[in-house]
Amino acid sequence: MKSEIKFKRSGSDIAFTIYFTIMACLYTATYIQLAAQIGIILYVLFSRFKVSMNVVKNELFLLRWFGFLALLALFSTQWAYSTKTGSNTILTFFRILAIAAVMFLYVNSYERALAVLKSYIISSVIMAAVALATTPLAQYGQAGEEGFGDAIGQQRNTLGAVMVFCAFMSYVLAQRGDFPFGKFFCAFSVVTIFCTGSRGAILQLMIIMLVFILMQNDLRKLVPYIFGIIIAVPIIIALVQAVPFLYETVWVRIENLFLTVTGVDVEADSSARGRELYKVLAGQMFRERPWIGYGVDGFYCMLRDVRFVEGVYLPPVYSHCNYTELASCFGIVGLVIWYLPVVQVLIGSFVQRKVSNEMKAIFAMLFSMIILDYARIPWMTHISMYYYFCLFLLYFYSEKDKSKTLSTKIIIQ
Repeated sequence: MKSEIKFKRSGSDIAFTIYFTIMACLYTATYIQLAAQIGIILYVLFSRFKVSMNVVKNELFLLRWFGFLALLALFSTQWAYSTKTGSNTILTFFRILAIAAVMFLYVNSYERALAVLKSYIISSVIMAAVALATTPLAQYGQAGEEGFGDAIGQQRNTLGAVMVFCAFMSYVLAQRGDFPFGKFFCAFSVVTIFCTGSRGAILQLMIIMLVFILMQNDLRKLVPYIFGIIIAVPIIIALVQAVPFLYETVWVRIENLFLTVTGVDVEADSSARGRELYKVLAGQMFRERPWIGYGVDGFYCMLRDVRFVEGVYLPPVYSHCNYTELASCFGIVGLVIWYLPVVQVLIGSFVQRKVSNEMKAIFAMLFSMIILDYARIPWMTHISMYYYFCLFLLYFYSEKDKSKTLSTKIIIQ
């Protein structure tokens, strides 16, 4: 009997589906999450798996990427600017690292990479359904303590980012023909994205679609996509402007965002204005300590103490930007540790883009994630990091194991 338990129709791994669902839907239930983490670790350790050289190489990749960043955060307490009361940043680092280590240990084949990826998608769709059901309609598109997803401890931008990943990867897997509900999951995820009101998620979805379309090998395949865009864009614009909810949460907010970021009207969007000021402070911190930064939670503690940036009061928060958070807290060392392995996979997937649609998808997805790092910090939450791990594991096993699988099918037939 196989040690891993699969859903027959979807090909997902039921243990990881349960685990991801608990982590997504019970975000504020700390002890339940801890029990789930211990449970998935035990599940992997008691499963039958072969520790091949590929597994060892992937674990080493994880160590020099996320592992080194976690160690840097830990060691940075020795030179940190200050201490954040009740901080769980380092604990979160090592909890995520522990789960990543067992994921990279468990996934030793293309089949398992697909199974875990599908589990993540299914659990995220469940999370979205729970968020939609528990969020009052008046809070759709809203942020903060009474915003979308708050009832389950989620934040609209994080939830939106996850649903972008689910929408796109569901579409790609559905094209393969072995993910029965893939198209439904894709459509449901897109609807959820608009309900969150996350501008970053909407922009990321547009970037992914554009990049993926432009990467098609056969120019003839571009024709239906181009015609589809020509037809869909005017309809979507008209719909967004005609529906009051979409007009206020999408059109107006994106318009104000560009006005603020471009400097045409810096007061048009207070949220975007605040984020730009975060970058001003982070830039100053980076220039003062360019190599190793101000240590873990450095930006938060600095903002807590200075309070005003260019005469504007800003409550103490993180910088809402992966580049500036890494630069201000961990300097050039932190930026290199994070982005060197990420760019390695980005380049690798681009070089192999003609091998399969999966490689195109990995490149398009990762490319959009790097761009949206301008407005996100993925390593601070479990569910944001899990889609990195799923994407990388699919990349590691996609080419070699897919060819083996196809060869086996041919022999059997």
